[in-house]
Amino acid sequence: MSNPESSLPESWVERIWATMRATYGAAFDRQWECPAGIDPVEHVKTLKAHWGRELARFQQNPSAIRYGLEHLPPHPPNLVEFRAACTRRPTYVQAQLAAPKPDPARVAKIVGGIARPAPRDPKAWAHALQAREERGEKLTLAQRDMWREALGVPAVTEEQP
Repeated sequence: MSNPESSLPESWVERIWATMRATYGAAFDRQWECPAGIDPVEHVKTLKAHWGRELARFQQNPSAIRYGLEHLPPHPPNLVEFRAACTRRPTYVQAQLAAPKPDPARVAKIVGGIARPAPRDPKAWAHALQAREERGEKLTLAQRDMWREALGVPAVTEEQP
């Protein structure tokens, strides 16, 4: 569960601090000594929340935090030093293979084997409607007007047979 004050999940901040404690022991804890008159639990909670906010930019790049934890300095780092270690994560560039060179003979064979579609008359629908009307089939006014307009045939007025 994330603390509303933190941008990183609490479990991430806890893991960062647990790794620091395991690596540096009491030296890590000493740098976070609680001032007199402050509740130690609240003090640590506030520090962790601050770390969570300051490391928020790495939430979408957890490998940067992993890199920072794997490359800790010899002394216990403060927040600024740890953030800098995370930022030093190298960017890995995926090696790209060269594009294969096509074999012209093979390409010609494949392309030559592709069946070409027969040419299609884009006005076949209009010719079909014309043929239906000429056979005496009753078409709607819209059908009659559309095939005539498509084929450039003058429209028939109601007086014409």
